[in-house]
Amino acid sequence: MIAAIACGSTASAAPLRILGAMHCADAPTTVAWETGLLQATGLDIRLSRNATGRENLEALREGRAEFALMPMTPFVIDLLSDTTPGGAEDPVILANIAHATDIEALVTLRPRHDRPGAFPEGGKIGFPGGTMAEFIWSLWSEGLRASGAGPTPENVAPPDIGDALEAGRIDAAIVWEPWLEGLRHRFGDRLVILDPPTRGHATRWLLVTRRDIAQTRAKDAAAVLDAYRAAVRLMDSDRPAAEAAMSRWMPFSDSHIEKLRNNTIYDVTLDWATYSDFREQVRWAMSAGHAGAGAVPDFLSVVAAAPLLSVSPHEVFFPVAAPAFDAAPILP
Repeated sequence: MIAAIACGSTASAAPLRILGAMHCADAPTTVAWETGLLQATGLDIRLSRNATGRENLEALREGRAEFALMPMTPFVIDLLSDTTPGGAEDPVILANIAHATDIEALVTLRPRHDRPGAFPEGGKIGFPGGTMAEFIWSLWSEGLRASGAGPTPENVAPPDIGDALEAGRIDAAIVWEPWLEGLRHRFGDRLVILDPPTRGHATRWLLVTRRDIAQTRAKDAAAVLDAYRAAVRLMDSDRPAAEAAMSRWMPFSDSHIEKLRNNTIYDVTLDWATYSDFREQVRWAMSAGHAGAGAVPDFLSVVAAAPLLSVSPHEVFFPVAAPAFDAAPILP
């Protein structure tokens, strides 16, 4: 775990622990915290971050957090490996907060690769397994399988990729901001950003909770969602303030900020794009050997729509029942 902080508590409720991730798509979490929007809910909210959404999901399942941020990939892999679905501890989706395209980068070091822009042949490519990077690699590697020229995947955690490249344990890696910025700072001109074989996939960034939290603390979940909605509005209306807030948490360079502006749309929704991504990644996960013994659950059974429906009903596009509680928006 990279960092941990806490805000003022209420006497009557247990703390709500939010796990963010070191990923540029998670910018609304940073803005909501650094500008005090999460604290303004009056809840005892504690924020920490892991390197990947996969780690966040594991912590959520183990009861070490009430909310976790992640892409669709670890959520789907966990779902397919669950032999007893429908339990109180199971993860459920509260909302999608980002749509990001082409935010992953394929990198290597000189002199191992002296032809910038070309895809490396053979060798090993490092990325953390069970994460969005594994799914992205499956898309990138499709065109290389017939020739057998593609690198062999190697499971490497984001904080270890720089050392693995330096030591020659891997020949290339899949990274994203802000990890890419760290590699730029460390290696300078030695770092080569390669052209991936394919482009265009949109990453969805999910706010996830456990089923028991969605049921027993639905109003608190609605308050957290409302803070995220306010953060996204700030990012749309006052970019300098939002970018300053992001830079206080992690090293957002000018190129990083530019990538966020051009490649990422932030909102707080439950829309059909989320469903489409779910379907696509279920098909991939099953073909990649991540399927468990059980059938794939119905998508709506792993969505907890009531909290978002209570504060922003026009952002819920699925046919779901109205919430059984009143949670008017807390923040303007």
